[in-house]
Amino acid sequence: MSRLVIVSNRVADLSSPTQSGGLAVGLADALRERGGVWFGWSGETGEAADAEPVIETFDKVRTVGLPLSQKDYSEYYLGYSNSVLWPLFHYRLDLVDYRPAYFKGYARVNRAFARALAAFLEPDDIIWVQDYHLILLADFLRKLGVKNRIGFFLHIPFPPPDLLAASPNHKALVDGLFQYDLIGFQTHTDVGNLMRFAEEHVAVD
Repeated sequence: MSRLVIVSNRVADLSSPTQSGGLAVGLADALRERGGVWFGWSGETGEAADAEPVIETFDKVRTVGLPLSQKDYSEYYLGYSNSVLWPLFHYRLDLVDYRPAYFKGYARVNRAFARALAAFLEPDDIIWVQDYHLILLADFLRKLGVKNRIGFFLHIPFPPPDLLAASPNHKALVDGLFQYDLIGFQTHTDVGNLMRFAEEHVAVD
């Protein structure tokens, strides 16, 4: 049976018998039963951008936590993820705080995650990436030569084409999504929004 590799912004604390949040609870139970790897940010920040990942083993599950530098935390997490993507995808253009440095930080961390994750992958691993923090991850994995099956699930809404096009980085985001073998959304409306964007913008761009 192929090994399951879950990737999320924050790696779960599997040392605790209880998890907070629906995502952590559901994925932790599935991974404990099947076995595999959970990869993500360790929750630690520091000055070094090239810190070594923190690796722990819990029965059949290995967790790999990658620290972030203070700059990466500010630009990738607080900046692009939470000040651009979260309000944009929730139809709140009035709350978007876009700065070019934020997207650079977002891409930088997605690239760093890809490089660190690639070292732990086995050829038949199935990779399941979670949420808007890591939309570009598959693209960077593919550029590293990773051929594994990669799925993605978005746990927030996906905006309609006119809202998404308001982002200067909309093409990079959609191109990144198309590097996944499977994309999951919460509703049929979200699926329709991506399909409409592809029909209206991708061929033109």
